Amino acid sequence: MKLAIGITAVQPQWSLLSGQIGFPFSPLSSTEEISHSHIVTIIVSAKGSDNLRKNLLSYIHSGGSLLMEAPEAEWLFGIKSQRRYVDYIQPRAESLFGNVLPGFIDASLTVPEEADDLFANDGMNLVEIVREGKGSAVILPGGLTGLLLNSDIRRRQFPSVSRYLPTERVARCSKHTIREIVQYSLEFLSRERKLPFVSLHPFPEGKPSCFNLRIDTDFADEKHISDLYDLCRKHTISASWFVETGSARKRLSQFEKMKDQEIGLHCFQHKVFKSYYESETDIKHGKSLLTGDKISPSGYAAPFGEWNSSLAKAVESSGFKYSSEFGLAYDDHPFYPWLGDRFSSVLQLPVHPISAGRLKNAKHNEEDIKHYFAAVMDTNSAHRLPIFIYDHPSSANLDVLNWFMEQIQEKEISSVTLGGYAEWWKIRDRIKWGSDISTGKLTIKSGGIEKQAQLLVKNSDGSEAVTPMSDVITFNELDWQESTSLPAIVPMAVRNRISRKMLTNNFDHIRSKINPWK
Repeated sequence: MKLAIGITAVQPQWSLLSGQIGFPFSPLSSTEEISHSHIVTIIVSAKGSDNLRKNLLSYIHSGGSLLMEAPEAEWLFGIKSQRRYVDYIQPRAESLFGNVLPGFIDASLTVPEEADDLFANDGMNLVEIVREGKGSAVILPGGLTGLLLNSDIRRRQFPSVSRYLPTERVARCSKHTIREIVQYSLEFLSRERKLPFVSLHPFPEGKPSCFNLRIDTDFADEKHISDLYDLCRKHTISASWFVETGSARKRLSQFEKMKDQEIGLHCFQHKVFKSYYESETDIKHGKSLLTGDKISPSGYAAPFGEWNSSLAKAVESSGFKYSSEFGLAYDDHPFYPWLGDRFSSVLQLPVHPISAGRLKNAKHNEEDIKHYFAAVMDTNSAHRLPIFIYDHPSSANLDVLNWFMEQIQEKEISSVTLGGYAEWWKIRDRIKWGSDISTGKLTIKSGGIEKQAQLLVKNSDGSEAVTPMSDVITFNELDWQESTSLPAIVPMAVRNRISRKMLTNNFDHIRSKINPWK
């Protein structure tokens, strides 16, 4: 049987999800009959003709599985739904989505009236499981996946055991949470059919995660940069440095002389512009200073972690291969941002948005900071997320960063540059593949570059294995592992509260943008 996923209409959010999760899908014709023995799951991404409706109902009644949002379920099954404002999602342990990372939604969604899973704020559930004939369907709230294309920014609090939670201006909704909801839905629908769910693994060589230290150098002096560079060299860490060239224009040779480090552009003037022309002018000025010192940056990271489509187009026209802005997404897999009418050609690499400076701002002492970053490391590893930490050169942070690098090496987490990971992800994204299953074996068909990636196989009994791509994969020869329990996280109800610190941080942010030269 083909382990294929069909889709009724290719939409930007589903293309984005397909790339992040690593599953191929095929568009379906509204006129062709659909066999449950040829397609495991169909994503009903849009309503269609009466003929399509008849074919989908026949498919699920004969044993197929469907994934859709509430408006499509109303068209197909006649379910009722209601408009509800969802602040956040807090999955319960006993839920189908119990291992989904909690997160913010902050949007009005169309929720099935009979929703019985995926707990949110105010005691509501968001997801309904429908049984029809021999098949099953997962009904997500309408508008949920579309939030992946949202680029609004909000100040959010992040989980910590300390009294004061650290804050940062980040993407309005937690996009990793939405991705995991979709991924767990697809895995559940495969299990319902007693079939494995197979996807591309998100890290090179089948590793459970990887580490990068991203350094934004805004207004750092020569000694602070030198001290942090020496620390990276001590631990053989190849960090990714994003240079603010305005204040460093007379000493850029310091970066050119660095060994085994990646040098990218942060900006010339530490400011985010709304117009394409101003953004392009600042980028060209900053990039020309780096190239004048024989540095060819392939990566860009905007000031304040902010992102907008005009800036993205300027980054694209300036020839960058990737950028990294937590105002668009954080703690997630790479993706190509949607620009309204097309995808950008510049890969977006999300990082964790809370720096040591932010933790000190929230009155964390050194032990608190270590505990915080240890939790980030554990959480991201458990959720197969990259451990990409960002900071600034500062002597006050060296002890914590030294400790963190020691932890990375003790846990044998591989270190990468953002540029190196971006190059690998671009190769992963180009892999065209499919799989069949029969008599305990997977047959893989691919486009010839399969050695660059590995497969993540989720079995119908809940176990999982990571394996190199090969023509034939025998199930009983795989190293099956039980899924691990995930670490507890500060409840979303606590993170959702407005604190005095959030207000003062917002004021400080506005003040810092008034004078971008300081």
